[in-house]
Amino acid sequence: MAVCVETGELFAFGDRDDDRLIDGAMSSTAVPPFLAPWRAGGRRYLDGGVRSKLPVLAAIERGATQILAVNVVGLMGGPERAHGMLGIASYAISLGIDEMTDREIELARRAGIELHLLELRVPPDVTFWDFSHAERLTAAGRKEALSWLEATPLRLRAPWQAAARVRLAGIGRSLERLARG
Repeated sequence: MAVCVETGELFAFGDRDDDRLIDGAMSSTAVPPFLAPWRAGGRRYLDGGVRSKLPVLAAIERGATQILAVNVVGLMGGPERAHGMLGIASYAISLGIDEMTDREIELARRAGIELHLLELRVPPDVTFWDFSHAERLTAAGRKEALSWLEATPLRLRAPWQAAARVRLAGIGRSLERLARG
């Protein structure tokens, strides 16, 4: 998933036959201010997390009836770091991102989607811009995921066994009706 800079719309590389893997990969890593937007097809793209950190609704719109997702919570910092202009701004952004993600998760559940969700919390000593913790966080995430998988056995259905396929047309309107609910 990426966001088109020119339109602000969420865009899924792979929806069109002529989409290139390199464009999707590079767009989904273009995180401002660290990496510049990626150019593809005459447009510029940013990481899809700018609009949807956990794009479960995009998966549903493409026919998913079961979703296994990893949600990283507190990306920009928590209340313990909400001191000074940068700390408070980071925490405010984190609250907004987490709220949008929670809303998307709730809409997916209301739509009857089987959603398996692993939540990983960012430790309070890690700031968004500090990449020196990558190895430690990867190891901790792997350990947490293995523990979660042991405690939460998954039974993923083959596509032909799915109870119903979610139609592309109309799913957005149905989810919005549920949201207004």
